Amino acid sequence: MIENTELQELAHALGLGEGFVLHFVVCNTPVIYPKLLESLQAACSVPIYPLTLPRDWEGLLDVWVAEQVRDLPKEAVIFLYGLADMLVGRDEASCLKRHHILQQLNWQRNAYQRLQRGLVIWVRTDAMRLIALYASDFYDWRTGVFEYHPPQEQRHEIIQQSVVSFDREWTALYGLPLAEKRRWLGVLQGLIDELVHVETSDEQQMLAKLLNDQGGLYYSLGEYEKALPLLKEALAILVKVLGEKHPTTQIVKRNYENCQNQ
Repeated sequence: MIENTELQELAHALGLGEGFVLHFVVCNTPVIYPKLLESLQAACSVPIYPLTLPRDWEGLLDVWVAEQVRDLPKEAVIFLYGLADMLVGRDEASCLKRHHILQQLNWQRNAYQRLQRGLVIWVRTDAMRLIALYASDFYDWRTGVFEYHPPQEQRHEIIQQSVVSFDREWTALYGLPLAEKRRWLGVLQGLIDELVHVETSDEQQMLAKLLNDQGGLYYSLGEYEKALPLLKEALAILVKVLGEKHPTTQIVKRNYENCQNQ
């Protein structure tokens, strides 16, 4: 049983759709995608086929999707994951790739009709903004936009689960491939967006950690002007919540001072 009302509405809409329909699901916590997929598969009257865009993907998105689903029954609905990871990063190469993908969505939008099936694109808040602004012709074809936010009592735990693998990779941060750093910048931004209204001390500390992590990523990329305000905000939160002399506060303070000196 799906507890989220918007996802209940999505399950209902998928059962009603005929031919090509376009939906977006905004979810900033990809760690729970498998659970949501399982719930939607149980609730839907049509089969769901999940697709994840490879991180090294290049080419025409509509062609790639069509090739992946060529042998599926016509009633099957496509869930597309991974597009948000293609739209992150502020360096020149990332900006060019993002511009190309968003233009492609607009220019090739008629090609998606040939799928003759439902297409549900799962994105984070930051990616949804970009698509709505810069691929507006494609976005205007949407039938619905559905949002999933973890229940308040589960939010902190789910966000913690979301950064477990990042914490494991943190020791090798400078050795991570560039594409993986960009992906984590997007994931962390989605989690920060999820904590836009923090309510507890634990959530304030989690927000400070995410800001520090994102600042550390920008620092490792040599983008100090982007890292500095993030580290400054993280430090301000921790001084308020834990006090200036707390070990965690001191670590973030050193990160901030190192960035200032660059």
